[in-house]
Amino acid sequence: MSAEVLVPFFLAGIGLALDINVLKDPKVLGLAALITVTAVVSQFIGCGLGAWPLGFTEARRIGAGMVPRGEVGMVVAQIGATMGTISQQAYGVVVVMAVMTTVIAPFLLNWTFGDIASEPEESPLTIE
Repeated sequence: MSAEVLVPFFLAGIGLALDINVLKDPKVLGLAALITVTAVVSQFIGCGLGAWPLGFTEARRIGAGMVPRGEVGMVVAQIGATMGTISQQAYGVVVVMAVMTTVIAPFLLNWTFGDIASEPEESPLTIE
């Protein structure tokens, strides 16, 4: 139970360690955008291909569901930043990628499950 309560604070602490000024550099933002797009596309396609035997629709849904990433990446990046083995710019790229893939995922899931939401619910009980 304590893990469920503490993990969000731990991840928020990792994000707070970011020097926001590094994101003012257009090169850092460009790299963060490129890494984010690559992360989304690679997860979507890679996991979708793994689920291909389930059919196109399910493969698309699974690919979209696997897009959020970053918890482990953020932890590794924080360790690297603490040890001085990665720069604040690289740390910023990882944090932006982790946040953006988490924000993008609900939109992708809504897109892939949109046909379910538009179908009328069938009631097992019919009144005649």
